[in-house]
Amino acid sequence: MKHRLVRRPTALVLSGIIATSLSLHATSSKATETQVNRVGFMAAAGQQIRKIELPSAQTAVPQDASRYLFTAMLQLFGASPQLAGSKATNGKVNIRYQCFDTPPTQGSMRAKLRDGNAIVSMVMDQDTPCFFFRATPDLSGRAPLPMAANGTFSVSVVPLPDNAGCTPDTNTLCLMDGRFESTVRWSDGGKNNHGNAFLNGPDSGIFYFFNPENTEMLVKVLDGCGSPTNSFWVFAAAATDVEYNLTVTDTETGQSKTYGNALGNPAPAIVDTQAFATCP
Repeated sequence: MKHRLVRRPTALVLSGIIATSLSLHATSSKATETQVNRVGFMAAAGQQIRKIELPSAQTAVPQDASRYLFTAMLQLFGASPQLAGSKATNGKVNIRYQCFDTPPTQGSMRAKLRDGNAIVSMVMDQDTPCFFFRATPDLSGRAPLPMAANGTFSVSVVPLPDNAGCTPDTNTLCLMDGRFESTVRWSDGGKNNHGNAFLNGPDSGIFYFFNPENTEMLVKVLDGCGSPTNSFWVFAAAATDVEYNLTVTDTETGQSKTYGNALGNPAPAIVDTQAFATCP
């Protein structure tokens, strides 16, 4: 099995300790089936992040594709805003993974821990079958947590179409089975960054800007070929007033469209039923 780290992402949300709950769910639509496994944990005040024994998260791997996007995310909840920028919730995270095939494959992915958050993604090409994926985070950082907190560690696996022109990562949505690529850049007047992407299914996904528990934008691309407009449609809804530029690209033709919002303006709904007149 070939492993390719598609992006060394900036961190997003983290911190942890004793496993307290486990939830497993899967969503499916058309040819894409997303598997997600999320493990909860609690962290005690005064504990060093590097000494936190975080639980592993694991998920089954659907066997209907030759490429998969694996994502691992660590999130810390209950942290006071005063912890932002502190040594207690910033450092590095090394995520060890195992892919259970014959023989088992293992490796690691590294990311930065920022304000108790981190996320990393990797594309895997299946030369040999991988039936089960497990990831375990290891944290650095010696500063003690000044307060108790709780959080989650999750892993997900999304099959990728063999002929997809789009390669997903932590900032890129691949929609319509990989034909359309969607990214967004945002600014609140001080910070400027890429939106962080989560795929809901083959046709839709979400972006968050600040916190994965606070979704900013839903984006979907629909097949309107055969309709009066004979086009692919783009719909988006953003619950924000920050500045953003959402770009959607048809990877088969190279055609792109950008939708923007000005800082301080409540974002309008995007209903573009003539977005891409590139139907077969």
